[in-house]
Amino acid sequence: MVNVCVLVTRPEDQADSLCSLLEQEGCSSVRFPVIAIEALQGTGGLVFLAKAVDYDWVIFVSANAVRYSLASLSGLQNRLLEKKIAAVGLATTEAIESLGLRVDIVPDSGFNSEALLSALSQQHVSGRRLLIVRGQGGREWLADRLRLLGAEVDYWEVYRRIKPPISHRVMIGLGLEYKVDIVTIMSNEALDNLLAMVDDEIKRVLKLKPLIVISERIRKKALGFGFKHVVVTQSPAPEDIVVAVKSISNGEDCG
Repeated sequence: MVNVCVLVTRPEDQADSLCSLLEQEGCSSVRFPVIAIEALQGTGGLVFLAKAVDYDWVIFVSANAVRYSLASLSGLQNRLLEKKIAAVGLATTEAIESLGLRVDIVPDSGFNSEALLSALSQQHVSGRRLLIVRGQGGREWLADRLRLLGAEVDYWEVYRRIKPPISHRVMIGLGLEYKVDIVTIMSNEALDNLLAMVDDEIKRVLKLKPLIVISERIRKKALGFGFKHVVVTQSPAPEDIVVAVKSISNGEDCG
């Protein structure tokens, strides 16, 4: 694989695995987090247990949802063992299982709300109470579709996403927009933040770079913003992002 420089925009504490894999493949990476994660007050630990006890299913739609609800339980996770647990993808599943809990449902592929709905729709959720654990202001799509299947659905929001206080001058001063060969984006919000955090010249340069995204929804939004080459990965996993980087660097896929 041709040595390329990849702009990694994941939150600061979630970029290590991707950057390490890129380095193993001989690539360099630039960390420029466009989202920071903050816990919401009064949501973790025993408060979460008290909430979850009233539901048949607990659905985690991100690894952050696990981190900010379950990680502070201090050995009390076994109180959730009788609950059915669903996870949106592999990273979320690993976060749950690392705490000694069993995941009953995870999509075979896709790893998004649509795939999770398909898996849950086979579980006879009509008349069941479902709790979706998520970040503040997430998509309503999954809950809406589950309600159409006859389920009673509530949310438990345990964290919020914010735009980090990082000046675009970091990129200007180092000329990073010219050193970077490939840009990665994990969500629509991350794309919005990236473009809000840089000036017009950097935007112009970045939009000419191949952009790796994790869903068709993000791809359509990026094309609407003027990005020229957008590639969708098989999943949000770092390994699949590296596969996309390899494909682009070898000239096999430029969107």
